[in-house]
Amino acid sequence: MKKINLKRLEIFADMQKKICTVHDVHEQIANLVYANSYGFTGHALAHKVYESEGEIELTDEEARELGRLVATLGSAPLIDAILNKLDMKIEDVISPTDNK
Repeated sequence: MKKINLKRLEIFADMQKKICTVHDVHEQIANLVYANSYGFTGHALAHKVYESEGEIELTDEEARELGRLVATLGSAPLIDAILNKLDMKIEDVISPTDNK
């Protein structure tokens, strides 16, 4: 299980990680998941994120799906923030064959 609070996500604005702001990204992430994932897992994950009141627990499958979607569709700072909070690396969510 992984925990993440998408209502208070720390996102760095620079490569040196000196400028950090806290953002409520739960609605944007819920919409990203809703529009770009397939099957019941994605549907349930979108609702879990959207209806969250703060920190949520994700199964390993949900965490991988969230990481995969953010890693392929999100900005670099958002990718770093989400994967860091989920204690995951890019290799955990995207295989080398995904970009072919």
